[in-house]
Amino acid sequence: MRIRIVSFGKSKSKELNSIFTDLLSKSNHTGIKVEHIELTDKDPSKGISVNETILKDKKNIKKYFLAEWGKEYTSGEFQNKLSLDLARYTDIDIYVGNAYGWIKDYINAEYISLSKMVYSHEIAKVLLIEQIYRYMDKISGGKYSK
Repeated sequence: MRIRIVSFGKSKSKELNSIFTDLLSKSNHTGIKVEHIELTDKDPSKGISVNETILKDKKNIKKYFLAEWGKEYTSGEFQNKLSLDLARYTDIDIYVGNAYGWIKDYINAEYISLSKMVYSHEIAKVLLIEQIYRYMDKISGGKYSK
């Protein structure tokens, strides 16, 4: 089992990257591997096609796309969603777009939102990995998630 955060564009903030990397490494203390893949934008001046992103990988992987119009979850709801999906799929990929977000060209994509507010992709990655770390800590009996 694996949770993979796939992001587009390099992180420019050393501070945010440090927080992200720290939480990523702390998240890997269970049997579920947590990874980060940083992809280069083909054209960073426009949104990314969800349809092209999905078609690249045809495995049985649950895919989420962070988007401001996505469904919002509480931490508990998000943790329940991860548990259910990890029981159903071998892997979960969560995609973080570039500054221009996603082109809504694939109607079956599942969009999730961290908030009604809009965040830079660098901050969104930190918020996302913190929620994943919270989940990992909870399932391993830690105290962080309380």
